[in-house]
Order: sequence, then C-alpha cells, then structure tokens
Amino acid sequence: MAEPSPQTLANHMKIDPPFHYFILPVFAISWIVSVIFVVRHPNFLHVWVVIFNSALIVAVIRFRQYALKVQDRVIRLEEAAAARRVVAGFSTPANPEAHRTPTHRVTLCLRRRITDARRTESLVEFGSGGYQEGDQDLAT
Repeated sequence: MAEPSPQTLANHMKIDPPFHYFILPVFAISWIVSVIFVVRHPNFLHVWVVIFNSALIVAVIRFRQYALKVQDRVIRLEEAAAARRVVAGFSTPANPEAHRTPTHRVTLCLRRRITDARRTESLVEFGSGGYQEGDQDLAT
C-alpha cells in the first residue's frame, strides 16, 4: 500500500465530520434545551445544568483547538525537516555555514526545490513502485 502524501497546511483536513456534524450539534442542542428548562422552570438545578453544559461546550471546542494546534506544529516540523535536507545540498566545503543564514531568495528557491522533490518522489513511487537510479538525491 502506498504511503499517503505528506501533510501540509494546504491539504490538511479542516472539517472533522464526527466532531462538526455529531458531537458539536449534540452539545449545542443539549445547551439550548437546558436554557429552555431554565426559562420555563427557574431553579438552582436547571441553572447549574446550563452552567455545566456551557463548560462542556467550551471544553470540547478547546480539545479540537489543541488537536489542530498539534497538527499544525507537526506539519511545520515536517516542512522544516524537508528544508534541512534540501539545504544540506547547498553546503559546500568553501561555505559550510551557508545553510544557517539563508536569504529570502534562497528561501524561495528551497521551497520550490522541496515541492519539486515531493512531486518527483510521489511520481516515481507511483510509476515504478520504487526509486529509479537518478532520483535518490531527491528521496530521503
């Protein structure tokens, strides 16, 4: 089975169906019902249920935000690792520090090379089931 394509900020899933279409609506409906009970039958217990449901909704939303934050950090880490692999090719014995202080133009070139390398890797894997002789420098 082929490896899934590398995850980037552009292609990671923004909507999680179980969360957005089941969990969040159930909590929202539960909160609305508890508010209706407070309005119709005001007492301490119903007010407490509204407060408790509000806390649950905040917790569930925060859990999703934490997961997205971790996902974004992992994506940035993967992209930084790919950039380090490409930059390693720019270091020369005459200038071993070249990879530490890239200019804006070098950064743009690196992004282009990383994208091209990923595209080549996926095409080579799809076409031949492995890497061909000239593609080892792109695959890491």
